[in-house]
Amino acid sequence: MRRSAKKGKPNKGKIQNATRVLSVNGLQFRSKLELFTYNKLVESGITDFKYEEEKFILQEALEYPFESIEAYERTIDGNKVKKFEDVDHKIRYMSYLPDFTNINHETKEGWILEVKGFANDAWPLKWKLFKHYLIGNGYKVSLYKPNNQGNAIKCIEMIKDKYYGDKQK
Repeated sequence: MRRSAKKGKPNKGKIQNATRVLSVNGLQFRSKLELFTYNKLVESGITDFKYEEEKFILQEALEYPFESIEAYERTIDGNKVKKFEDVDHKIRYMSYLPDFTNINHETKEGWILEVKGFANDAWPLKWKLFKHYLIGNGYKVSLYKPNNQGNAIKCIEMIKDKYYGDKQK
């Protein structure tokens, strides 16, 4: 007799196998890879960065002025209710909060290090929109997006060589 696997509820917006928040030096990291990257940055002598402090607004909030009939779910009194009707026309802004940043906002130059071990479905689109935002707003920053510890070390070495070469000698 075969046993069937239990079907759990999908975690909307949650990344499978993601770690709970890890706290070090007053900072709360969302993954072990972020914590690893933080430790390696500090070990390499790079300490003039911000961790999840610089938010970029990719799309301003707006109100859709026309009819928009959509299927959606709402929780009412603890019960999920499925609806199909004209939806709320207020659309929230879309933002992006990179992991590690060092940007001179006068010259709009510097670097961004985004640690991305497990990406959700929305991530590729948001990353493209972020690049579009940077170009459209005159930023000239280097982007680094490691997906594992080895790549994080390589990115830190590249950042150190490009931005801190003379200072480290």
